[in-house]
Order: sequence, then C-alpha cells, then structure tokens
Amino acid sequence: MSTLSAIQKAAKKQADSITDGAVKTVESMDASYQSLFPFKTLSEATASFSAGDVAKPNEALAKAVSAAQEAVDSTVTACLTMERYILLTIPQMEDGGNFGVTVQLAGLKMVKDDREKLEKMLEDLSKYASSRADALEKLKLPSSSKSKTTTSTTANNETKGGEKPGATSSTGSNTEEKTVETENQLADAPFRQQAVWQVDALYYSKARNAFMSAMTCFMTAADFLDKNKGKIAAPKGSSGGRGFSSMY
Repeated sequence: MSTLSAIQKAAKKQADSITDGAVKTVESMDASYQSLFPFKTLSEATASFSAGDVAKPNEALAKAVSAAQEAVDSTVTACLTMERYILLTIPQMEDGGNFGVTVQLAGLKMVKDDREKLEKMLEDLSKYASSRADALEKLKLPSSSKSKTTTSTTANNETKGGEKPGATSSTGSNTEEKTVETENQLADAPFRQQAVWQVDALYYSKARNAFMSAMTCFMTAADFLDKNKGKIAAPKGSSGGRGFSSMY
C-alpha cells in the first residue's frame, strides 16, 4: 500500500514538473523553431538549397531535421509521463461501472493520440539521410577510380657445361596503374540535381511540421493537465478516493 502510494506521488511530481515548466519549455521551442525554419514556403526553401553544391551535405537542413527529432522525442517522453500519472489516478472499478473518470479518459485519449502521431513523424524524419543518398545515387556525379596491377615473374635456369653446378633464378615485377573517369551526361544533370533539392525541400517541410506539431501537442497536453488537475487528482471528489488509495 505505502509503496504504491509512493509510486503515485512520484508520478504526480513528475507530471507537475512538466506543467510548471511548460511556459519556459514552449518559449524555448518557439525560439528554436524561428531560428531553424526561416523559410515560409517550399519555393523559398528550394531556391536557397539549389544555390549550394548538390554534392555536399545540406548542413542547415540536417541541423533542422535533428532538432525536430529532438523536439518530437522530448514531447513523446513528456506525453508518456503524463499518461502514466493520469492512469494512476483512475480509482477502483465499482459494480455497475467506473463513474467520475470522464476527465481521465478524455485526457488519456488526447495524449495517446498525439503521442502516436508524433512517433510516426519521428520515424519518418529518420529517413532523410537515406532518401537524400538515394537521390544522389541516381544523380551519378562524376567519379574516378584507380586500379593497380602488379605482376611478378620468376625464372629458373639449369647449369650448362663448364659452369658451376647449381641453379640461378631471376625475378622481375611490373606495376601498371590505370585511372578510369566517368562523367555525367549534361542533359540529365539539371533534372537529377533538382530531384536532390526536392528531397531537401520535402524534409524541410516534414521537419518544420513535426517541430510545430511537437509544440502544439506539448502545449495542449500540459494545458489539459493544468486546467483539470483537481479532477484528475481526485476524480470522485475529496471523499471519493483517488488512485491507489482507493484501489486496495
């Protein structure tokens, strides 16, 4: 009994720390969002990306994608913390139904739905590097390769009359180095380069939307807990029992 109550109190403390620091968290996320995603349209993003060297990594975008992954992951963790706390406040099931837990059930559904949506976004963002690599592979950038061939020969000669007994041997080596270069067909290059930049623009949009969704999900979940903290902590009122204390 005491151990279970301690678990519930610890869960409440963790959830409270999220809601108490929600304003600072959202302000920090918003500042990062404004810095990481300066382009308001995909056409602006594509124009900027196409000004660079297509063969080099898009460092600014890679940083934005990584930051979006961090924001989404942090929000998913916060959602799981809040879910756990809400679950632990559901009172003991009574005959005929478990009345008075409407707030808990509504909160759980909202937080769980948002978390699952964010988890799918997180998985999608992880495909950026491979998607860009595939586009670069199709681009077939100019490349060079070197091959080196070494041959060795050994000859054994028998002694002839008048010569000292024994055998003589000689060795020789020949090294040949070849360089093979391949080049793009110029007619294909512009379209294939555009394909790489389109991948960058697509993941710019995905990262921006994921970051914004993470902020929204965090704000709505924290706001729900803050507005309904009394009903969540005591779903059946102060005399109706709460969480573990009414389960056993």
